[in-house]
Amino acid sequence: MLNGIPSQAFLNFKNTREFHKIKLRFDRIGYLNESYEVSEMNQFVVHFWKCNNKLYLENTSFYRDVENLNVLSNELLALT
Repeated sequence: MLNGIPSQAFLNFKNTREFHKIKLRFDRIGYLNESYEVSEMNQFVVHFWKCNNKLYLENTSFYRDVENLNVLSNELLALT
């Protein structure tokens, strides 16, 4: 089976880090500096990289297949 690891651009390191840590419960598993971080939640790994060009930020995304969307939805709702 092939697996991929998504990479997501961010504009503001502090805001991105706080959102993923506090709201989504991602843990930092790798860190270079405030330009690059690797985070993980429930074995779902995402690489975050700093980008100052809003064109990239507004036009990039990643998708993750889930086996049970209701379970994921309930987990995320419980965090709010």
